[in-house]
Amino acid sequence: MSYIIFYKAIFNFLPFIKELTYRYIFIQIYSIKNNKEKTII
Repeated sequence: MSYIIFYKAIFNFLPFIKELTYRYIFIQIYSIKNNKEKTII
């Protein structure tokens, strides 16, 4: 019974994790574009 609640909590938390991941990737790309002339990758 408890694992059903556990899975339900994970599925409720997934969109939040996905949004954080997309935001992190976007910030990384944005900072790379802004610092391209300063940073050598």
